[in-house]
Amino acid sequence: MELGRVITPEAVREALDLARDEFFAENDPAGEDAAKFMAATEYAAFSGRMLAGNCVIWACRDGGRLRGMLALEDARDILLFFVARDYRRHGIGRALVAAACEYAQEAERTELRAAVPESCEAFFLRLGFERKGGVCERGGIRGADMRFDVTL
Repeated sequence: MELGRVITPEAVREALDLARDEFFAENDPAGEDAAKFMAATEYAAFSGRMLAGNCVIWACRDGGRLRGMLALEDARDILLFFVARDYRRHGIGRALVAAACEYAQEAERTELRAAVPESCEAFFLRLGFERKGGVCERGGIRGADMRFDVTL
């Protein structure tokens, strides 16, 4: 497995395609959250965030194929985080979150924040994230407001 930052337009498109594929494999395409998610993962919006220096994307590849991605905004907000279903439980998610933690520390942030869907809460809790209250929305994903102290 190979982990690295996404910097080319083609790689951004590929990362957003993976996010959409995985989102719609587990969510109703006609549901209320689908339109918000599609707007949030629109290529021009994401590339604009990256050009402004507000968003960083990491990708994990195996044999040249994208298997996982994480998008981080303002060095603290996890906007998108997806691992291909057939590659889950292989350490990809943990490696992506570790890269985001390191980046947040370098940017002198104190925490990572994520809106975590119910289906992913156990994973984030295992990594040390804590539920901080109600529901929030980040990157078109609505879920539990979870935080991780990167200073530990």
